[in-house]
Amino acid sequence: MNFKLSTIAIFLQQAAALATSKAIIDLSKDLEFDDDAIRSSPGSLAINHLASSDSNIRAAMVLEGGKVVSSYRRDDVDPNEPFHIQSVTKGLITLLIGMLIDEGEGKLTLGTSLGDVFTNPSVWEGMEDSELRQKITILEMITMTSGLTYDIEAWFGTVNKAIRGEISWEYIAGGGSLVDALDISFMPMMEENRGSYSYLTVNNILSYVILEVSGLTPRQYLAENILPGLGIENDDLSWNHMDNGMEDAFAGIHLTANQMAKFGQLYLQRGVTGTGSGSQLISEDWIDDTLSVFVEGSLPHGSAIKGGYLWFDKSDLSPGTWCAMGAGGQYICVNSLLGRVVVTQRDETIGDSVTNDGKEMPGIDDIDPAEAFGASLLLVEIGMSPDFSIGTAKKGTRGGIALS
Repeated sequence: MNFKLSTIAIFLQQAAALATSKAIIDLSKDLEFDDDAIRSSPGSLAINHLASSDSNIRAAMVLEGGKVVSSYRRDDVDPNEPFHIQSVTKGLITLLIGMLIDEGEGKLTLGTSLGDVFTNPSVWEGMEDSELRQKITILEMITMTSGLTYDIEAWFGTVNKAIRGEISWEYIAGGGSLVDALDISFMPMMEENRGSYSYLTVNNILSYVILEVSGLTPRQYLAENILPGLGIENDDLSWNHMDNGMEDAFAGIHLTANQMAKFGQLYLQRGVTGTGSGSQLISEDWIDDTLSVFVEGSLPHGSAIKGGYLWFDKSDLSPGTWCAMGAGGQYICVNSLLGRVVVTQRDETIGDSVTNDGKEMPGIDDIDPAEAFGASLLLVEIGMSPDFSIGTAKKGTRGGIALS
């Protein structure tokens, strides 16, 4: 009898997962909260228990079938105040690039080179390896295989120069001008590395590509072409920018947890913002390619990764899981097999000692990945558990909560 009940439960769970994975909601409307699930499901209880055990976790949210089935927010966090989601920005900048490519008319393709985009010779004048840099393609930029090679120790040294007032903070944020972005000292061009993965923490080249091709800065393009379909007002988010008004490409967007969840649901819905005509915001092919493995490599602290268009395969947490990831424990994760979105926000603790009084950033070897992400990864793992709705919460082997 128990076997039969267990079999029926598994069947019902699989059927429910199939139905929720195909659910399409109108993203221009407010998200619907399933209060019963939030209050009583084992997964939601586990999320709340674990999140409250890490004092740096600001918010965590799980969507299933387009409905909020788990929602945690630390008491001091305003749900309407956007928060810096760090390198999750990378995963969203490729959305803008994809839309420009979808527009067609030869404006931009994956094979377009930087030399094709920036045709003014003065941009490249006097730049070391300018011929190689001009050959870098958009595909190489969004898969980080261009040959631009991130020198982590040189970057930390540049940060320390900024702390001491010897160099502009804009420079270390990815370049305060187009020329700086194309020729940053801590990101040398190494032809032998072309085609191999090298994670670029900061670089604003793609922001200038968007401006050159569309006539709009990234935020202007986002506000005009994407936010209306998501029901998000431009004034309800923020985006770090340079003195010249150009937004950072690889970090800098500030979103609320709800807004993050909507972006995740957009990817889960393969670029569709609703059920009406004209709701295909970006092509299904672009979303599918974004969430496909093109490269393998490692992050600066050594963790192995598999990536698509600046989204990363996190099947080690749960099969079919893909995430846009940011320092400190910021995540937008989607799983089409489960019809689920998981987002986390966490106060960044790396470099808390850094001030303008002469203190220096720690070296890369001094950063503990566990400190860098805290409970966020385990929150994603719980949120993507197949047993989220019907499992039994229990103590996990890593001191948190697991489901079984």
